[in-house]
Amino acid sequence: MQDHRVEAVVNLLGEHMPSEPQSPLAAYLPGFMSLRLLILRPSRSDNEEELLRTMLDSYESYTAAGRSPADIALLLARDCMFVTQQQPYSHQVVPALPQHQ
Repeated sequence: MQDHRVEAVVNLLGEHMPSEPQSPLAAYLPGFMSLRLLILRPSRSDNEEELLRTMLDSYESYTAAGRSPADIALLLARDCMFVTQQQPYSHQVVPALPQHQ
């Protein structure tokens, strides 16, 4: 049975993925792309399945909290970048997030 959140997240990421290098969100492009490509991949390792479940649960949590679709897309991209930095995944190389704060 297909998880309904998968299509929702793929569409959300595609809609909000930055396309201009000058975009303030361009630093998060690796997270957008990595997560979207991970979801679209026909087969995944156990680690990738765990990452996907985590991202789908985050999506559900952000949605339940009433975050805007644009915020959710950015938060998922950021979360993906953070998680993949903490646990190495051989198929991904994700650069560090910029230090703003």
